[in-house]
Amino acid sequence: MEARAKTIYTDRLHRIHQRVDHFFAWLMGAQWFACIFVAIYISPLAWEGRTSTVHPHVWDALILGAIIHIVPISLAVWNAGDKRTKYAIAVGQMFSSALLIHLSGGRIETHFHIFGSLAFLAFYREPRVLIVASAVVLGDHFFRGIFNPQSIYGVYNAPLWRTLEHGAWVVFENIFLIIAIRQSIDESRNLACQSAELEVSAEHTEDEVRKRTEELKQSEDRYRLLSEKLTETNHDLEAEIFKHRQTFCSLQEKQHFLEILLDTLEVGIIACDASGRITLFNRAMREFHGIEKEKDWNSPEHISNAASHIFRIDGVTPIREDEFPMIRAMRGERVRNEEFYIIPKGHLSRAVTASARQIVGPMGEKLGAVALLYDITEQKEQDAELHRAKDAAEAGARAKSDFLAKMSHEIRTPLNGVIGMTVLLQDTPLSPEQKEFAQTIRSSGEALLTIINDILDFSKIEAGKLEFECIDFDLREIVESNLQMLAGSAHAKGLELTGYVEPSVPAELWGDPSRLRQILTNLLSNSIKFTSRGRVSLHVSCQRKLPDQAQLHFAITDTGIGMTQQEKARLFKPFSQADDSVSRKFGGTGLGLAICKQLVEKMQGTIDVVSTPKQGATFWFTATFARQRGSRRAQQQDIVQARQATWFANARVLLTGNDEFSQGLLHKHVTSFGLRADLARTGEEAMMRCQEAMLQGDPYRVVVMDLHLTDNEGLALSRKLKSSAGKLSVDIVALIPVGRGVHRHELEAAGITAWHFKPVRPSALQDSFAEIFAATQDSERGLPQFSGEQEAQSCSSTTPVPAVKKLKILVAEDNTINQRVMLGQLRKLGYTADTVTNGLEALEAISRKEYDVILMDCQMPEMDGYQTTQEIRLRDKSTHPIRIVAMTANSMAGDREECLAYGMDDYISKPVRLEELSSVLTRCTGD
Repeated sequence: MEARAKTIYTDRLHRIHQRVDHFFAWLMGAQWFACIFVAIYISPLAWEGRTSTVHPHVWDALILGAIIHIVPISLAVWNAGDKRTKYAIAVGQMFSSALLIHLSGGRIETHFHIFGSLAFLAFYREPRVLIVASAVVLGDHFFRGIFNPQSIYGVYNAPLWRTLEHGAWVVFENIFLIIAIRQSIDESRNLACQSAELEVSAEHTEDEVRKRTEELKQSEDRYRLLSEKLTETNHDLEAEIFKHRQTFCSLQEKQHFLEILLDTLEVGIIACDASGRITLFNRAMREFHGIEKEKDWNSPEHISNAASHIFRIDGVTPIREDEFPMIRAMRGERVRNEEFYIIPKGHLSRAVTASARQIVGPMGEKLGAVALLYDITEQKEQDAELHRAKDAAEAGARAKSDFLAKMSHEIRTPLNGVIGMTVLLQDTPLSPEQKEFAQTIRSSGEALLTIINDILDFSKIEAGKLEFECIDFDLREIVESNLQMLAGSAHAKGLELTGYVEPSVPAELWGDPSRLRQILTNLLSNSIKFTSRGRVSLHVSCQRKLPDQAQLHFAITDTGIGMTQQEKARLFKPFSQADDSVSRKFGGTGLGLAICKQLVEKMQGTIDVVSTPKQGATFWFTATFARQRGSRRAQQQDIVQARQATWFANARVLLTGNDEFSQGLLHKHVTSFGLRADLARTGEEAMMRCQEAMLQGDPYRVVVMDLHLTDNEGLALSRKLKSSAGKLSVDIVALIPVGRGVHRHELEAAGITAWHFKPVRPSALQDSFAEIFAATQDSERGLPQFSGEQEAQSCSSTTPVPAVKKLKILVAEDNTINQRVMLGQLRKLGYTADTVTNGLEALEAISRKEYDVILMDCQMPEMDGYQTTQEIRLRDKSTHPIRIVAMTANSMAGDREECLAYGMDDYISKPVRLEELSSVLTRCTGD
């Protein structure tokens, strides 16, 4: 109880401090304006006699007044109640008094402002505030009394005793103020103790009521047993009359005790005999009906009056006499927990639940009936409050769902154009560089779509209904595509972005690759955002590997700003970043890490960060995935790797670059392919190593060269290597930073065989080695070879589209970009189509021409897809109605069902994928 009293006292004192802080915010603002007023109108008269000109103290009032008042006022407004605020206000208030005294030329009347300020500061009820304020006053009097006595006393010379005299008066007032504060504190603590005692007493009372309620629930069985016992006793009395006189007194005592017991219960009890005469009407029942204790409740008048108070659950319809629970029990019915309202005139209405049953003797004779009424008024009020809260929560959920649906449509519509056009672009003849750029755009769009889906579906995360898909995927492909996607932003800041998957990590996994891609994208993007120089690296290792599953460890390390322990404690919470300054500088909502935490936990893993301020950070997480068994792709890779192992045997590779960390990772990748690799930091060192290798009879077969070197440009080094290679066949693979504008003809002219943009994909680098060694093997056997350009042309050629049933298709879409995407996708599938921009044009088009399928956008101007579909269904009475396929950017739960309810035949969401579109049209041709 003492702890509770202390808490109550502390809360009250904090609220007092907040109110006083707000009071001083207004007071000090008024004082500042008063200082300016005094400086304008009083200071000239006080300092220069009757001269009424603008005095220099106006600037003192403006500048010193701002310095004195702005900090306390700001703290009082934005940090009210903090212990530092009251001390800042005390110091500022005393300096405000000092400024007023100075501006008035040390007039004695102005000194009274000090005593008023101390009285106002006493509102805080803390002696230490007065002590701090008094110290400021004494210090001000002492120093100004020495250096500028006219400012404080109005004279040019002032003895020390005047300072002591003023200090004595301040101390004199403080003594009385502190006494008053002590008395106020004692009274507040006493009130807090009384409040705590009342709370403890209330809790004790609630416990007692709860116990009594539990006892009352058991009273029905006890009363039935007592009634049976009384019936048995009466039967024995009839059989043995001679014992009646001996037991009469005992029965009276028991009956009296029973009446007291029943009146003590909080359950309303009414009973009658076989003739219907009321035999029991306990105290709780009388209170329900508003009947005074001393009145004759058994009189026909009161019984009839009490019966008129009973209404149905609606509180309006009276209950007929034959519907009373006890009357129905007399007829042999069993009444259980039926709700009624008792509304007596001039008394509070009560909601009750009633149970009744017939009283049957041991021989089966009907002895009467009994009914029990429980007061559920408070429970009904709580149920009503819960119902109102439920309605409010459902309304908020509906509003949020509507907002998410609209946002889904607005975001997915342009994203449909980005992804759709990229897919169409990939099916055109492209160079290897262009194919890589297009793939990066598509991967970025897919990653963005995944993130948008998670954000728009955040209600599922809050409800604990986050869904995961389980499909086969390649871990290395996920890692490489993520690094490639973020390479541009990393190199734009001058950062080195690298990744390494240990050879022991199984790549063929089964799970949700989009969720894993989302986590990696978020963590890598964060590291890039908070790193200004150095590198960001991803390292994947295997913690535990079983035949059917693997637990992987992902670590993202950067050389960025780092964070403190306090800042790390705020991570992984929604809408939270390390601190406000970081949020202002780097932007972001702080939602990404919170989503990552939930995704990692769904993957049976954990996530955390290790960091030191100004020394970077390492975000790490674990995740568990199932392993693929005997996949066809894995078998094909095993065959390819076995063939490559014979090509790579005893081959040497020279890695040239000036970044030690990146070269170390590249060395791990190359050696994992089965190649022997050496490192060179500069172009001169690379030339020297190549010459030494030729002299030793063990030349380098491939030189992997970073296009940017410290001492030599990569292209110049390549030309020099090719010119000095002699009869040896040396192939050069260049690594180009993203954003470096180098034309392929310039690379080929420098003798570069293959090139890759950084961060290089290990699989792509391995494929380049395989092509180089395979070309060597083919040339030795006299087989024809294809240039890289021919191969790129071959790979980018469009695959012939299989024959399909000709369909007359109409595309109803108001967005011109999405029209072009849809027409391009249809053309790729072998179809042609007409386009319209709204529902009215669609109705006009079908009136001129018969169509088999309408691809209907749901959100269009003038007439949307839903209204258009209903109008088409009303007009179309043919035996083969038009197939209408809904195209909508909405992706919330229930959207598909809504489209089908309006009469549409199928549903496809934006961005439209070519495979889904093909499936939909196939279903249309099959019908």
